[in-house]
Amino acid sequence: MVVIDMTYAVPVTPTLLAVAVVAAIALTSCAPQRSRPVVAPGSGASAPAAPPAASSLAARTSEPATPGVSSSPPADAAAFRALASEAYRELARGDEAAARDAFARFAPLDRSVRSPVRAGLPSGRIVVGPMVSAHAGGFGTVFFDGGTGEAFAFSDARVHRAVAGTNHAWFWLEAPRSGIFDARAGQRLELPGDALAVNPVRPRAYVLDERCRLLEVALPGGELVRTLGTLGRRLEGTTRPLDPCDAYTYRDAAVTLDGGHLTTRVGRWNLRTGAFSPLPAAPGYHQPAVSRDGRYIARITTIAGSPARDEKIVLHDLDGAGVRVASWSYGDVVSDDPLRFESDPPRLCFAEYGHYIFHLPSLEPFAVDDPRVLPGKGSFGARDCEERFRSPAERRAEELLAARVCDVTGLPVPLRFCDGIAAP
Repeated sequence: MVVIDMTYAVPVTPTLLAVAVVAAIALTSCAPQRSRPVVAPGSGASAPAAPPAASSLAARTSEPATPGVSSSPPADAAAFRALASEAYRELARGDEAAARDAFARFAPLDRSVRSPVRAGLPSGRIVVGPMVSAHAGGFGTVFFDGGTGEAFAFSDARVHRAVAGTNHAWFWLEAPRSGIFDARAGQRLELPGDALAVNPVRPRAYVLDERCRLLEVALPGGELVRTLGTLGRRLEGTTRPLDPCDAYTYRDAAVTLDGGHLTTRVGRWNLRTGAFSPLPAAPGYHQPAVSRDGRYIARITTIAGSPARDEKIVLHDLDGAGVRVASWSYGDVVSDDPLRFESDPPRLCFAEYGHYIFHLPSLEPFAVDDPRVLPGKGSFGARDCEERFRSPAERRAEELLAARVCDVTGLPVPLRFCDGIAAP
């Protein structure tokens, strides 16, 4: 197998599209692995039991409870997560009796579980996917049918986002360092490294392994399809302050909706040819951000000819519209990671002792009298740019789930199991 070590990249030009370093593609075949049968929620069919995949990501994907979750966590949160995983895994297999037994064992874990069990939905974030939606709360993520609100699977990690495309809507990226959770199977997938993104057109995931190789693997089995290239720890002048061998660098990586490109904070891969285009060099230490559809990269930089501490937002439109520089400037930006993209509506969020929101692709600021825009300097909260723009789809999904679950110490549990959970 031949790969290119891109420790020393070729010189770059001012735009990303003008720069291409072709990474050699090695088509690698490996022994096929059998993927166990999976069933859709509510089908009543059963599948062979299988323990959760023993992924190296497991210890890194769990996050602390979300601030503001209304229910107090039980004394042994690890035991609670494990039992929730068992109960929902039995539910995903279609074994209602075993699921009921597992849910019933919640009661002794914590004295805060009392009769009657609280109705409704504990606080957390709703993430809407093409077929499956998710509620990310204090203990992890509950997945539910987007059309009915019926909860059917659980992950002990917080989800990062859904995978687009109806054919692959069962796969969800977990955070903060991503694994992939298969909601239909109710378990985390076994992969040869950290998952960066999933292709919406075909069941392929892009994985950074321990040797700093970018791999394309088939889902759900994780078989190697090809190696896109090997990134050295230094891409001269292009990635500062990012480490190309650290999976956290790729936390917002995205495959374009046509499945043709993988866009990351260090650059873009053409998935048809294997060519890699590094992000052009720029002064400063601020980390860029990638839009959820892989079309844009945004960064903070000092524009040539402007005052030394007059920093502005630059938007790279990778689908042909070139580079746009915002007319708005902040001054001296202190944060090393101030930017993030959101959708519905498409927008770029800037957090720096306050929160500012810009339209895409114009980079014009939202009107100051828009009630969804935060006050200026002095306000904090990186999630506010996301939460103040809750779409109708998110609100409807939340209402559907809330009508079909009860709240057991901060975990949504299907209503039909709630009567067996209340403590005496």
